[in-house]
This record gives sequence, structure tokens and C-alpha cells, in this order.
Amino acid sequence: MTESIFSKLYKTDVSKHIEKKGKFAYLSWAYAVKALREADPKATWEIIKYEGKPFVKTECGYFVEVAVTVEGVTLAQVHPVLDNNNRTVEKPNAFQINTSIQRALTKAIALHGLGLHIYQGEDLPTDDDGGSSNGRTTPFEGVNGGSTPPLPTSPEPKKKGKNFKFLEIMQIQKKRIGEKAYYAVLGLHGFEKSSEIIEKETQTKVYYAMLEKENVND
Repeated sequence: MTESIFSKLYKTDVSKHIEKKGKFAYLSWAYAVKALREADPKATWEIIKYEGKPFVKTECGYFVEVAVTVEGVTLAQVHPVLDNNNRTVEKPNAFQINTSIQRALTKAIALHGLGLHIYQGEDLPTDDDGGSSNGRTTPFEGVNGGSTPPLPTSPEPKKKGKNFKFLEIMQIQKKRIGEKAYYAVLGLHGFEKSSEIIEKETQTKVYYAMLEKENVND
């Protein structure tokens, strides 16, 4: 049986190309692109634009998105614009936006296998006090890959008492599907605001419903 590109990339030893910044580990974006093109010379990527801009501003901060296509499967990664300490930048400059695009590209490539283990363990923040269009998807394999995607991830530090990451994702989905469809999905699940959704299982169900709306709109 022919080995899949995902399996080939996942097994690739990337240890010599990992960059360290404080306690955070990153895979070199230049190496990631090189390894990807060697595995699939026809692989492509796209910087998603919002109203002509390579970033989108939300109530939670600025975000960028990069979609990578390998063997006809397109997977996208949404990434917040962060500083060197992985904190949200309120007024990012061009360099910070470009750096976040490179990080999003590297993580989108990771969804196809390369260096994926580096990001294992990332998830939605735990609420301790109870408190891609055109066929693209968000992390991991989605509509084009034959399974439903889980919620996107990022290296944003966990924040206790807030559904911080979930609310970021909801802001992006609102822009993608429009306010009417957005609030319709919330209403179908018995909510008026996304901040009312506390349980992870419910968050996931609402997110999947948003994706279905996005795919219908596409």
C-alpha cells in the first residue's frame, strides 16, 4: 500500500528545525514549506483576505488565516496576531501581522502531518469557575477530508473564568456566515449570545452548525 503524504510528513524528523522562544516551540516556516513541496510539488497555499485585507479585526483581537491544499484536500488555520510572549496585540504593525501569517502557514502545513506532534495538547481553555470558504476547513480534516473538524487551536495562553478562545472563534464565524445566520444558529440551540455557552460539548455542536451554514453559503 502506498504511504499517504500525511503519514510521510507526520513521520518526518523535524527536531533540527524547531525554534525556541522562551517556553514556546516553533517549527521554521521556511523548512515547513520546503518539506511540504518536496512531499507534494503541487501543494499550494492561500492567505485568506477579509475585504481585501490579509487580517480581520474582532472584539478579541486581530486574526489571520492561511489555507493549504495537499492532494486536493484544503485545510485552513486561523491564528491570532500575537507578540513575542504569545499575547494578543491590540494594534499590530505589518511585521507582527506577517509573522502571524507565517505561523498560520506553518500550522496549516502541520494539519497535513508535518510537525503536528509539536502542537498536540493545545485545546480550548478550561472554564475553571464555570464561568475555510471554497471547500476549505479549519483544523484538522474537515469536509474535504471526510470527517467533521474539531475546533481551531492556537498558542493563546489559557485564561481562567472565560470562554476566551471559543468567543474568538465565534466572532470569526459571525463574519463568515453573517449576523442573521449566526444568531439563527444560536437561537436553534437555545442561546441569544455565544458567551452563554459554557459546556464544551455544546460549544462544539454550535461550532459544527456554524460550519454547515458556511458551507451552504459557499
